[in-house]
Amino acid sequence: MDAPQLASLVVALVLGPMGGIGVIRGAIGFRPLGQQRAIERLAVRLGLDTSRDIRVRLFERAARLRRAAIIGTAVGWVAGIPVAVQAGESYLFFLPLFYFTMAGALAGLAVGSAAAGFELDPSSPRVARLEARQAADYLEPLVVVGARVGVAVVAIAALLLWSPEPAATLRAALALAAIGLLVGTELLAAALARRPQHARTEEELRWDDGLRAVALNGLFGVPALVGATGLVVGGLPMIGTAGASVFDSIVYLVLAVVALVGLVVFTARPPGRAALRRLHPEAFEGAGS
Repeated sequence: MDAPQLASLVVALVLGPMGGIGVIRGAIGFRPLGQQRAIERLAVRLGLDTSRDIRVRLFERAARLRRAAIIGTAVGWVAGIPVAVQAGESYLFFLPLFYFTMAGALAGLAVGSAAAGFELDPSSPRVARLEARQAADYLEPLVVVGARVGVAVVAIAALLLWSPEPAATLRAALALAAIGLLVGTELLAAALARRPQHARTEEELRWDDGLRAVALNGLFGVPALVGATGLVVGGLPMIGTAGASVFDSIVYLVLAVVALVGLVVFTARPPGRAALRRLHPEAFEGAGS
């Protein structure tokens, strides 16, 4: 690695965590004003009210979630370093770190949302449920199917575009990693969904369900981001070169369109509220869609 590449890698190492930081900032914020805005966005997204008491409780919960998300971001940053080193082109060093820290933050938020919950005073009452939640109670079929299809497309593309080049090897390795992460994500989501819920009131229980739904659906972005890293880092150096075939370019164009459509659908119909309507229909009686 020459001096310009080393400088590019150092810059990427410093700026790469912006992906995870952006996820945390959007989900729970860092400062009080950012936390307040994040809570307001979540309230609109989930269709829930925020009383003064629940806002205080959500601020307390956000501090614990932020710790879990920061740890996840750090793990993603470390995992992305060897991928960045293998990227080959200086302009690609940043992308694995950016995507991997996003994935780490999403995983940290999911684990924190289910594991932390609301803190309870042992002497205070608690809302209990006779039956534990299941992953299907929270997950949107569109999200799960979309993640499965996305990882399958990444794996098929890695197979179709296989060559002895290092970029193709990296792409195949990350496709295999995405498959393993998808399996792990489904198992982790099932385990997190079954964790006991901490809530003093029905309002807190609705918020706990809503936050779990958002976080567990977001968890499925982890394998998608890892697979996307393989396609981008393992494919961009080939496009536009003499060694790239028309078939290669068409495959990447199709994948780009599929990714764009998926992003539009996810943005237009963010997961969370549908799960709450299933779990707490009485809270949405008379409300519009």
